[in-house]
Amino acid sequence: IMESATKLESGPATLNRKQFDAAIRGVFALSKTKLTPETQQGLSDLLTTVFSSFDRSKKDEVSALEVAAGFTVLCGGRKSDKLEFAFDHLDLDKDGKLIHADMVTYLNSFLTVLLRVATSPALDDDQNEATLITMKGAKCQEDDGTIHRVIAEGSKWAVGAVYKGVDGGKSEHLSFDSFADWYTRGGYTSIPWLELLDLRKWCLAA
Repeated sequence: IMESATKLESGPATLNRKQFDAAIRGVFALSKTKLTPETQQGLSDLLTTVFSSFDRSKKDEVSALEVAAGFTVLCGGRKSDKLEFAFDHLDLDKDGKLIHADMVTYLNSFLTVLLRVATSPALDDDQNEATLITMKGAKCQEDDGTIHRVIAEGSKWAVGAVYKGVDGGKSEHLSFDSFADWYTRGGYTSIPWLELLDLRKWCLAA
């Protein structure tokens, strides 16, 4: 995935389904734990669901940068390292800052993976029912259209909260240090789902 994400010579880096599937097979091959065919199929189904969530145009092609950023959620390591890694890879001009639209992509990539893993049919055997609710407590449908809207609107709202919290929304560019400082000072109460970049906080990791 990262190999595709760093090929920018001919325009925005993209990743098609075939390349994605090949990358996932490579991950399975590197696993130190022997996976049963059933486990591999379950994981494959789950990750295919995640890929489809990034494929908003339904062309079997996604932004390699966005997928690479989002899939850090499923990697080991510290939450802060994942956040900085994804930020740096979305900072294409390497000026240390992201514009508003890129910040939306940044948080959208994490939320897409988190929400799709939580609602994936591949985890139907999980005893903990994943239910989406509105801020008023009403239950949401979990169809693709609703989940896409939740991710899109949630990401936009989150970025608005970040910019407002950093400098009242005056700046159009945001550095990672500014974002991290806002989050540490209390931003985590606005977007607590970022805490799930720490896999130790997942029930499935127990």
